[in-house]
Amino acid sequence: MSPESAVSLSSLLCAFDECELQDLLSTFSCRDESIANFLKTQAIAFEKASKSRTYLFIDDQSDKEIAGFFSVAISNLYIPEVTTDGLPVSSINNRKKLDGYRGKRNGTVQTNFPVYLIGQIARNSKYPPANLSGKALLDSATGVIQDAAQLVGGRLMLVECTKALVPFYECHGFKRQNFHVDTDSFREENLIQMIKPINNYVCSVR
Repeated sequence: MSPESAVSLSSLLCAFDECELQDLLSTFSCRDESIANFLKTQAIAFEKASKSRTYLFIDDQSDKEIAGFFSVAISNLYIPEVTTDGLPVSSINNRKKLDGYRGKRNGTVQTNFPVYLIGQIARNSKYPPANLSGKALLDSATGVIQDAAQLVGGRLMLVECTKALVPFYECHGFKRQNFHVDTDSFREENLIQMIKPINNYVCSVR
């Protein structure tokens, strides 16, 4: 399987009975139960509602099992103006780099930045990296985002991952940022936000 062999869930919904497709999705398992549950219980609904787009790597030997998948969506990166102690979180210059145009709008510090989110990404626990590597999954996901950005614009992609996955994403150009709002969900899940420019020619974030 290669990064180019990912099949969109939308195309499968057009070609196959939804119940049969649901059975296919149910074959997927991985170490992160929440990711597997997304594919099994939410992916089709999100696809039909255009909340996200999911892409599948189907075993090309049997066509009856999913080797890996990823989902991408449009999202928002929120960087508050100040911390809970009232200290500035990020300089206007850094915010301008993220926005690509300005750090303030109508005199107000910009706190929201549109991003492409890699919402879910995983390999079936039955498949070794030699069959489908994490790099191949990520390359395919970033390729979809780059294609979308070419058509409609956009500067950043975002992943929200656990601490254990930070080195993997750092090796592939993502940089950890510590500016996200300290919400209960982030504290409970220990998620870390990491961002990467979609095109280094257009955007350079330091």
